[in-house]
Amino acid sequence: MLLLWVLAKMGVYVSAAEAMSQWHIFFNLTFAGLVGGMIEAAIISLLGVYLFVFIYNWVATK
Repeated sequence: MLLLWVLAKMGVYVSAAEAMSQWHIFFNLTFAGLVGGMIEAAIISLLGVYLFVFIYNWVATK
């Protein structure tokens, strides 16, 4: 997300940054939008990994 933000600020991959801002609620091309988007992505990733590990351990113990 950081690399995409830097490239979009330079004028490259602007359409990809616009798509990223549609997927993430807090992401935009400001610094606060970058931080907010990264925090949002970290929380979503943490929940997804936790759910995967929980299901994996539940299935593995049976």
